[in-house]
Amino acid sequence: MCSKILPNKNKLTSVLICVRNSEKIIKKTLLSIKKNQPNEIILIDGSSTDKTVKIAKKFTNKIFYDNGLNLGLAKNIGLQHVKNPYLVMLGPDDILENNFISKAVNEIESSSKKTFGLLAPKTIKNAKNFYEKGQNAIYKLSTRYTLRTIGVPCIIKMKCLKYTNFDKSFSANEDTDLSERLHRKGYIAKWGLKFKCFEFEKLDRLKFYKRYTWYGRGDFNFCKKWIHKDINVSIRHFFHPFLTYFLKYGFYFLRKGYFKFFLFTSLCAFLRYYGFFCELKKTSLNFIKKK
Repeated sequence: MCSKILPNKNKLTSVLICVRNSEKIIKKTLLSIKKNQPNEIILIDGSSTDKTVKIAKKFTNKIFYDNGLNLGLAKNIGLQHVKNPYLVMLGPDDILENNFISKAVNEIESSSKKTFGLLAPKTIKNAKNFYEKGQNAIYKLSTRYTLRTIGVPCIIKMKCLKYTNFDKSFSANEDTDLSERLHRKGYIAKWGLKFKCFEFEKLDRLKFYKRYTWYGRGDFNFCKKWIHKDINVSIRHFFHPFLTYFLKYGFYFLRKGYFKFFLFTSLCAFLRYYGFFCELKKTSLNFIKKK
């Protein structure tokens, strides 16, 4: 019984995916989406120069463009075209398990009225190297803790986004910013317990470096915005990498004797702060030039 797709549930769902130069991975992702039979697939392309759009056209005719500006802008463009009460958002390297959408809709419909979205647990398939195993350890450990921010892959109630969109100036941390504003309206995010997703793009040293410094640059822009709205939010977010990756996750792995994972989470914290201060330096130099 659990192997059957539930079309009536899937017809309530749109899928939004933002991509850029993803020709090597996008086909597998779109195939997994298609197998889940959503009502529509919306793809936002960030000025790809490869065959990403050509491949995507075989799966959907709802392809729109953000001219490679920001992820927040891309997601807002996607939201304008959603015609269903539930939205599944995912990245170009996420593969949905069979029945992901039907399970996700069932679970979010049974959640409290204040739950705006559910985040799917994620695993890197066939993790082999230090970076992949370390990332998997974080994915697994993070499900032990209460959520405040919902990223991808997730399912969201569109009615909760009626008056709140993504910040179009954010290229990272756009989901953290949205979640914070929804939290202030009384909404909450939770882990999805009955559906999961797989990350299949290999994570090597360079991709690991780019991922976490990108998070760090997003951290800076988030803090820069919120220091004018609520300084406590800005301060809390600044210390988040240290408190989460180094203290909470790191010392958990130390107590368990997983020294490699402690090293991995410490590197995560370091790279996020490195990205933060690189963005701070860049912003300061631009300010001086304008003067």
